[in-house]
Parts: sequence; C-alpha cells; structure tokens
Amino acid sequence: MTRSVHEQVLGDRYADLPTQMQAIHKIGQGHVWQGTAKVTRGANPLARLIAALMGFPPAGDRTPVTVKMEPHNGGERWTRVFGTAPSASTFNSFQTPGTGRNKGLLVERFGIISVAMTLEMRNRAMYLVPQRWNMGGIPLPKFLLPGGDSFERETDGTFWFDVTIKAPVFGLIVAYKGWLALTP
Repeated sequence: MTRSVHEQVLGDRYADLPTQMQAIHKIGQGHVWQGTAKVTRGANPLARLIAALMGFPPAGDRTPVTVKMEPHNGGERWTRVFGTAPSASTFNSFQTPGTGRNKGLLVERFGIISVAMTLEMRNRAMYLVPQRWNMGGIPLPKFLLPGGDSFERETDGTFWFDVTIKAPVFGLIVAYKGWLALTP
C-alpha cells in the first residue's frame, strides 16, 4: 500500500490537513503514537455492556494511550491500548477505503460491525461522520446508527482527538479525548 487509507479517501484534500494530522495518517510500514486521554463511559447499563463487548476503555481522567497503526490486507489495522499492564484495555479496528456504495467513504470495522463514514473538514478539524453501517455485511437500519461528534485536529503542533460514540436509545456508550505524539 503506497498511500494510506486517509490519503486515498481524502484525495487532493489530504494536502490541506495540518502537518500532524498528515503525519498520523501517513502509515508507511507502521508506526506508534502515545499520549493521554480522558475517557467517559455511558451510565445506561446496556450502553456499558456494549462498551465492554467492544473492548472500549474504562473511565479515567489521565489514561495513558498508545495507538499502533500498520498496513494490513489492503487497509490499516489500528490497535488502541488504554492504560497500562496488567489492567490495560485494548481494542482494534480495521480501516479501508470504501468500495461500491461506500466509495469515497472511510470504512472502519470493529469485529463484525462496519461503519462507513464521510471525512468532513470543518475549521481545520476532520470530522468522522457515520453514514451507514452493517453487521457481517448485512445493512442495519440508519435510525439505529451510532453517532456523536468525533473529530481530529492539530493545535500548536500537537495532534488531538475527540471521539464520542452515542447510540439511539442507549445514549452515550463511550467518549475519549486527548493527544498523541509519534514515538521515536
């Protein structure tokens, strides 16, 4: 893979990303970023169950976070580790450029759930906006599609992320926000 998934999805718009946002999405042979995050979990018991099943991290104010990104089967495997051993929480996703009806979208798969998202630039931040989803290739109803404001930005030369995942009926499942820097 010569161009990262984000480079492929954004096309010419990739060059407009701030420096650190380009750097984090320039996968190459793989790299690791580290930082800290504040993690909030939803209060609804079913939302907490979903968060646990997905491997989302537990709540914490200054949680160490490591994100490893590497090329894998024509896409990218993202491994996120929140906390430190032995109680670290790890979850993976697999990102690819969309094809067919998802052409022009970024598709991120968490286990058997896939979410196709538009990458929208607003005020020098990149928002990941869910458009459709499926389970094992079977389309799921859009009115049940999880959402929430999820975006990346660069401030004073530092990469920042802010991810909020909410679901209709359940409310907040998880939110995590913080910063990352490339490890040497």
